[in-house]
Order: sequence, then structure tokens, then C-alpha cells
Amino acid sequence: KVGRTPSGLVAEPQLRAAAAPSDADAAAAFRMFGAPAQLREDRPLFNLTGVAWPSAQSSSSGRSSSDATPTRSPPLPPSPAPSSPPQGQRAATVSSTSPPWPPRTQFRKPPPPTTTLPPPLALETSAQLQAAVDTAVGLTHEGGQCYFRSPGPSSPPARCFCHLAGNLGCQGACPCLNGCNIAWPTPTSVTFANVKQAGGCSATTALLTIPRSEIYHVGVLQSKCPQGMLPVLTSLLLDGFRTYQERVARGPVQQCVHSPQHVTVPWLHLHTFCPGGWVDGMPLSPPQANSVAYCDTMTQPEEALEMAKRIAEWVARM
Repeated sequence: KVGRTPSGLVAEPQLRAAAAPSDADAAAAFRMFGAPAQLREDRPLFNLTGVAWPSAQSSSSGRSSSDATPTRSPPLPPSPAPSSPPQGQRAATVSSTSPPWPPRTQFRKPPPPTTTLPPPLALETSAQLQAAVDTAVGLTHEGGQCYFRSPGPSSPPARCFCHLAGNLGCQGACPCLNGCNIAWPTPTSVTFANVKQAGGCSATTALLTIPRSEIYHVGVLQSKCPQGMLPVLTSLLLDGFRTYQERVARGPVQQCVHSPQHVTVPWLHLHTFCPGGWVDGMPLSPPQANSVAYCDTMTQPEEALEMAKRIAEWVARM
């Protein structure tokens, strides 16, 4: 067999000799690419495109490198295709090899606090309400069993309340900063605007309703006039509710009364302001079961007598 080269035709042995790399070529390759870190003499020097050239050991066994015939190394056996386990087994394998990440934290809005709402106020008939008001008028008018003439309060706010109520025991000039002609009177009480405005309300005016009789607080009303406890409280609640509707705004109202242990002015007074608002730190939580002040919401006047009963029960627990 012959082959063609640029210089002409050559025989097959010469072709093989020309194709085999010489020692100079190998040395040049080592200088260019560097020798392997661990070179074994029985390992081929090159393995390019599957062609293995004999090592130095094979050339020292009697055959020269010029006579060596290139042999093609056997192909590597194909790697077995990974078997696909069932879906459940695969999920278990992935789960066992996955890093133990902590579960994702679920940020949820905390539920609102559960509060026990009081039962709705019972509605009384107009005849029952009028009977309660008539009883309060008979008890608290001048000379009545629950009318207490003031000996002259010592604190300036109490003296102002005494003059606003028109109590017969008040002497001298009006001590109120805004005068004493600022109240809206009824036969049993007077109602006037509180100097402190209500917070959280569109209508910020808050009202105070006080009896004409000098009664320091609800504890004194219970002890000195037990027969007038419900009628007087009912009358105060009705007067505060109706005055708020006429002078401030229409709609439900929130009404609060201080406990005997937390009196701000030593004269019984009822606060009336918008529902959802606050005055003097009231209402507290829970509004009907704390030791500072009782607060409740009235939506219509027929609820006044039932609210008065609840206030009386609250005072009895003090």
C-alpha cells in the first residue's frame, strides 16, 4: 500500500513512521502542557481521540517507536441508565437527602380578643319610665326624703356644681369660670357641657348631668337613699340622653359614672358622650366590670331603667 504526500508517493511503513510521534515531539509536548503529576511508565503518554501510543516500556522490549503501530483503545462501557423508582419512593429519597430546613413561618394576624358582651338592654314602656321619673322628682325635690341640702362644699369644682344644681345650701357668688347660666335644668337634675372634650368623637362635646340634691357619689345614694337608687339613676340617664340628642348630636350615646372609690368631684355626676369615644380615661376594660367606672351605651330612652339596674348591681359588688 502506498500513500500520497507533498513530496510524492511513499510506502505504508514510511507512513506509519511519519504518523508516530518522535521523542522530540513528546518532549516538546511536555514542555508545552507539563508532565502529569504521577506518570507511570506503563501508561500511554497520549490518548487523543481514542488512539493509544505505546509507552517507553513497550519500546524497550525490542520494538522501536518508529515501528510502533497505533492501537485504538477499547471504548468505555456505557454507564447504566439510572433506574427510575416509583414516585413515592423518589419523593422519600429526596426528602431523606434534603437538608433539614425549618418549616416556613406562617405570619397570621392574631385573632381579636374575645370579650363577653353584656346582654342587650331591656326596653321599658313609657308608663314605667314616667313612673320612675315621678318617683325621683318626689324624692329629690326640696323637702323630699332624698333631698340633701349642701353645707357648702370646700373644693372649687364642688362649689361650682352646687351652684349649677341650684342647691339651697349654696351661698355667695357663682364660682364657675364660665358662669352659672350654662346648664339645662329639669325637675331632678341639670345638664351642662364638660370642660373636657371627648376624644375619638366627631362631636367632641361631652355632657355632665348632676342631681339637684347634694349626693357625693353612687355609694352615698345607695346608703342614704336606697328607695331612690333606681329612680334617681334612671332620671339622670334619661336627662343626659335627651339633652345630648337636643344639644349635641342624634344617635346612641355612651354614659359613664364613677365608682365611690374613684371620685373626681365630690358631687354625683353622669358623663354622656359619643359611643366609641373617651373622657377622663373612661371607658375602661371591661366597661361594666371594673372598679373605677361603669360605662354602657344607650340607643333609646326605653333602656334607661335597665341600665340603672345594672349600675345598682355594679355598685353592690364594690
